[in-house]
Amino acid sequence: MASMLGADVARGVLTDDDAQARLRCLGLRLDVTNGLGRIDPLLIDTSRAQTRGQGVVRLSDESLSIALTGTPKQRTLLHLDRPVRITGRLQSPDVQIPPGVKSAGGILRMLGRAIKGDDTPRAGNADCGALVRRVLG
Repeated sequence: MASMLGADVARGVLTDDDAQARLRCLGLRLDVTNGLGRIDPLLIDTSRAQTRGQGVVRLSDESLSIALTGTPKQRTLLHLDRPVRITGRLQSPDVQIPPGVKSAGGILRMLGRAIKGDDTPRAGNADCGALVRRVLG
């Protein structure tokens, strides 16, 4: 799951359940004004990847509009370069993988970028102490 959150599709699909990632830190701050919660920040940092999120939670109808962008910490062949969107309601969120990712063309495009050396930047470790201070504001 850590690899998938970091948009490292290859490791997320091919890594077995015994290969565990370590959660380094997770922070979420939801600033609420007039029933609209703005996510600032959302950060999940693991030993394999880092995921950042942005978006809103509307408290009146409990609806979500969140985009998650992941960055692996290791070289990867299949890196998801577009955000995963989470919409719907709190009780039944709808996770939307970007269109074309599951297609043969999408996989070939990701492989082509990796072969050309167009590897995306890798994430470093988050400053967990600074994250906690930001979340607690």
